[in-house]
This record gives sequence, structure tokens and C-alpha cells, in this order.
Amino acid sequence: MQNSSDVPSLIDAVMAQGETCSTIARADRAALMVDGQEYFAALRSAMLQARRTIVMVGWDLDSQMDLAPHLHDGSGIDGDGVPTRLKPLLEFLIERSPELEVWLLLWDFTPLFVRDREPLPTVNLMLTTSARIHVHLDDALPFGACHHQKLVVIDDALGFCGGLDVTRERWDTSDHIPDDPRRVSPKGGLYTPFHDTHMAVTGPAARALGDLTARRWRAVDPDGIPRLEAPEPIWPEGLEPHFTDIDVALSLTEPSLNNGPALRQIETLYSRAILQAEHLVFIENQFLTAPVVAEALTRRLQERPELEAVIIAPAVQNTWLETKSMGGGRRLFRAQLEEAGVLDRVTLVAPVTRSAEGATASVMVHSKLMIVDDRFLTVGSANLNRRSMRFDTEANLHLVGDTEERRAVIAGLRHRLLGEHLGIEPETLAGKAAGYASLGALLREQADRYRAGSGKDRCLLPIKEPTAFELDPATSVLLDLADPDRQLKSDVLGFLNVDAAPAFRPRLQKLVLGGTILCLIVLAAVWTMTPLADFANVDRLGPLFEQLTGSIWTPLLVAAVYAVASLTMFPITVLLVLTAITFEPVVAMLYAVFGTTLGAILTYGLGRWGGRRLVHRLMGHRLKALSGRVGRQGIVAVLALRMTPIAPFTLINVLAGATHIRPWDFVIGTALGLLPSVVALTAVGESLWQLIAEPTLAKVGILVGVVLGWLALSIALQRLVNSFDTDEPDDD
Repeated sequence: MQNSSDVPSLIDAVMAQGETCSTIARADRAALMVDGQEYFAALRSAMLQARRTIVMVGWDLDSQMDLAPHLHDGSGIDGDGVPTRLKPLLEFLIERSPELEVWLLLWDFTPLFVRDREPLPTVNLMLTTSARIHVHLDDALPFGACHHQKLVVIDDALGFCGGLDVTRERWDTSDHIPDDPRRVSPKGGLYTPFHDTHMAVTGPAARALGDLTARRWRAVDPDGIPRLEAPEPIWPEGLEPHFTDIDVALSLTEPSLNNGPALRQIETLYSRAILQAEHLVFIENQFLTAPVVAEALTRRLQERPELEAVIIAPAVQNTWLETKSMGGGRRLFRAQLEEAGVLDRVTLVAPVTRSAEGATASVMVHSKLMIVDDRFLTVGSANLNRRSMRFDTEANLHLVGDTEERRAVIAGLRHRLLGEHLGIEPETLAGKAAGYASLGALLREQADRYRAGSGKDRCLLPIKEPTAFELDPATSVLLDLADPDRQLKSDVLGFLNVDAAPAFRPRLQKLVLGGTILCLIVLAAVWTMTPLADFANVDRLGPLFEQLTGSIWTPLLVAAVYAVASLTMFPITVLLVLTAITFEPVVAMLYAVFGTTLGAILTYGLGRWGGRRLVHRLMGHRLKALSGRVGRQGIVAVLALRMTPIAPFTLINVLAGATHIRPWDFVIGTALGLLPSVVALTAVGESLWQLIAEPTLAKVGILVGVVLGWLALSIALQRLVNSFDTDEPDDD
């Protein structure tokens, strides 16, 4: 138990309005919900009590999200005849309650997230029988930022804030059974076990969340949301409050908009809270790249030899891009602690689970929570990465254990979370931990027992990272792009609102670049989310493509098709397949390489002519420097982008033209980067399938040799080009 004399200084540090929080408000009741089953059950119960308003603000919303798959056998209807999926439930509530209105605000996401989301979310959510369901996409953000807050407010009486969006692949029980059949993705497969946390508050604290959601809505609709002056109390059925009559603070991250101030309250909060730690910093978070957190941990661990930190994170990231960017950032974070000599008191672990049949699975940690000693708790949407601290919109709630009873509750919540991951009851864990020199020692002992097969079916296993680590150039570039620590100078659609351009940069060129990028984004959506997606397939286009053969104009016609396809964001892979099946292998390969390179050059030229100076003005000094680093490794950088599906083919070309990448670097990198795909789909397609079907040591050796030779050629060409052009890339 902590000394109560420590609490006043902690309160002063973390409950500083305007510094660590935007508001401090009383919560009549507050509860921490652990995992999707508990949160979504509480949310659904509260929605069934709504009288006037339901407001949802999220990074994502899915109309078919099932809030309670455990209450039905696939019908989407519970035993009382009430829908469990989001859209049918909202329609049911609207029909039942004549005064109820629903307000849904989603981040207007980029095309990079199309595959992970419901297509046309506004259409799916608005196609209802009622005009009392209001839906908006929110794009009031600087370029590259996202709305990451996850908020629900009901009747201004009950508010939810945490890490869970009301969307696909979020529901799970705290058992995290590896093969739970209720954990089904929209495509029909099972998704990985998923761990998260969320908080519910009532009273003035809920109204503070209502103020935030109302402000967010006014940014897209001046009419706003009607507010309730004296709402009736609401509380989810079956949810026990952990705290009553307690001050709860709302902390925000917001980028600067319209020359207004940026808010970095969450960054300040984490730093100050960690610097107040005496015995234990307990963290659950999806990402771990924020330098301010590493610096605060390093400083406090050096000041307090008895202090330890336990950090629970995913064993691996979801995608290759996250692994290269956020994974690389986590290794840098760890290396910073190691260099300071404090890593031995930091335990970085990931949860795993094993079914009765022996199936094992890693648990996806999506929670954004920190507990300091038993005196401080924060939970919300903010990851411990640079963009959540400074760039995106985030919202966290936090409170202080200012009485012995509240400190006991905070300690109990930590034991509940640890007990869930270890398969141990919280009360048992609390007693067990007292017998170890540190919590880290207990976790190491449990991991040894799990690996030996003599422990529980749940465990926290150490996350293995390289002891000596240095970012390679490609990872450094991806980390800076995926996890920026400062906003760009203009909104994504603010190309027309920048300061007056110099005389040598006519307004027409600004219009060209801004309009080009906007059109490309729209076209990318058209080819993936409209009926034209059915047209863009080999079966439909094969007969048309065959008409290009047998003419002296065939090479020019094929080149023209590739050029038009690049300018219209047509899926390049479809063209490669059509070329492969229409022409002989060698001819097909030549056509494909020439066509894709021609299309790339055309769209690269648009970016180069339309906006090098403009992009630098929008990007600011830091990303301009990043652009310079990319330019010095142009061939390798373009090669990495071609091999990494982080953005559409044409969009990469335009942005490459608007940065420091030199023309020859771009052409060579493009040709080399596309070569494996072209060869696989044309010249050696049949041989590749033979290798997969009948692998032999000789065939595998040949393939490995080809890949290594291809990489060596890329590096050699980069050095050759650099030897002829030793100047730094120009700033035009």
C-alpha cells in the first residue's frame, strides 16, 4: 500500500487542467471494462436505455458489428427479440423510441485502410428507414493524421472512452480461447484473440465527454447535436462500478487546426505520471515508440533503484508495414532503456493462450492503459507512439487513488489484468506476488513453467528483441512516415489555403498537384468499392485485350493501355496478368516492364512538375529532411516501395515526383522493383508453380540465387548512379 503522503504531489502533477487534461469533472460512477464482451454488453445495455441521444465517435464503425454474439446462434437476435448487430439495433431503438436520435461520426479514412473496413460505411449506416440516424465522415485534420478517439455518449448521462471501436474483429471474452467460433471476421474466418480496455463514467464526467463529441460534430455540421440539461441517470445492467463520486480528468491530443493551438496533454500526462512512480509502472499498449515515455522511464528508473516496469504488448504486429515501422520503433525504445542501463528492471512481455486441445495463439494487445503503483490509472485511445502523443486526435480518462479504498481498487484492477493474462485469480495473484522480489521475477517463473508444460494455459512470455539494434534506411523511412511526431503544415485538402506561393510557382501547379492527388484517391476508391470493381478482372477484359494482338501497332497500343491505366488508378496487377496470358513469355515480359515503367514515368512527371516546392512547404523541415534521405538512397527506396503495398502504384509515383527522388533512381528502382512480379506473372509463371508443387534443393537454390542477385544488382546500381551524381538532391 502506498503512503498517503505521496498522493498530493501526484494530484498536483497529473490533475493540472490545461497541462495534463482539458477538464476535471466528477463521476457519480466509473468502471473499467476489460475486453470486448464486457464493454459491448455494457454499451448495448446502455443503448437500450437511451431516451434522446446516442452519439458515437470513432476511428471506425461497422454497421454489422455484433455486440453480443454469445446471445444467439447466428441469427443476430437475442432471446428477447432484440437485434445484436449495430445497424439493426439502432433501427430497432429508433422505431421503439420516437424522441431518440443517433449521431455517428467516423474518421474519413484513407484508401490504405479500405481492406480492413466495411465498404462505403456512410451508405451502409444511412440506408435506414429513419432520418433520425445522422452519419458524417470527419476529415477536419492535417495531412496524414487520423481521428483515433473512441467515444460513446448516451443522453449526456453516460459516457464511454477507451481503446475499443464499435467495429469488426474487436469482440472477445477474457478467456481468449484460441479457436472460439464466436470470434468470426466478416469474411467468415476466425480472427486472433483480442484484448482491450474501456471506461464508463456518469454525471459531469459523462457530460465532459458529451462536450467533446458535440465539438467534434460541429466541425462537420454547424447545426450541432441537441444537448440535455438535466438527463436521467443511466447505468449498464450488470456492470459493477469500481469508483463512486470521484474526480475524473479528460486528456486530449489534438493537432493544430486553423492556426489554433495543438494539445499534447496525454504526452505530458504520461511523462508526469511516470516521474511520480515509486514501485511499479504497469503498461498495456499496442505500440511502444514514444521517446517521451522512454525518457521518463529511464529517468525515473535511474532515480528509484527499487522501481520496476512491466509492459504488456503484442508479440508481433498485425502487418508487414507495422512490423517494419512500429516494430522498429519498439526496438529503438528498448535500445534506449538498455543504453541507459535500466533494461534489467523493465519486463516486456506478450500474452499467449492455449486451448484444452493444445491449440496456441498470441493475444492481440490493443489496450491503451497505464497504472502507476496503486495511485494512478489512465485508459483511452492513445497508443504509446509518436503520432498518438502529438499528431492524431486522442482521448484518455484518468483518475487518482486519493484514498486507501481507491488505491485498493486500482491495485485490484491491475491484479485482474495480470491474472487474466496468467490464468490466475486476482486474489490468488495478489498473495502470490508478495512472495517474489519483483513482479518481473514472478512473470519469469510463470513463463518457465508454461514452456515446460507444467503451468497454466495462459502466460506472459518475454518479447525477444535484438540486443544490439540499429535502424536500416528502409525501416527508418517507414517509421518516419507511419509514426510522425509533428503535423504537416496544411490539411489534406488544404493545397489551396497555403501561404502565397513564390512567383516561380504558379497557382496552376498547386491546383494540378492537389487536384491530381485528390482524383487519384477517388479513382482508387472507384476501382475497389463501386460496380467498376467487377469490370476490372481478367475474365471481363481478356477478350478485349486479345484484340490488341496481331498488329504492327501492338507495342504502342499496349504501352498506351498501361499509360491510361496508370493515370486512372486502374489495378496494375490485372494488366500484368492480362499481358502474361495474351502474349508469349518474353514478349509479355518486355511489354509489362516497358508499360509499367512508362506509366510510372508519366505520373512521376506530374508530381515533379506540379509540386516539389509545394510539397516541401506542406511537409515542413523534418519531412523535407526525410525526403532528402530517401533521395540519397533513391533506387533502394523506390525498390522498397514497389515491394511494399503501402499505397497504390500511381499515388507512389506522384509523391515520388514531388520529393527528392531523382529521375534515374526512380526509373531504375521502379523497373527493378516490378521485375519480380512481372517475371513471376510472365516468363517463369509456370516454373514458379512447379517449384511450389515439387520443391527440390536445386530449384530452391536457384530461386535464392536469383533473389540475392537481384538485390545485389539493386545495390550496385545505386552506387553506380551515386558515383556519377555526388551532389545532394536539389530542392526544386
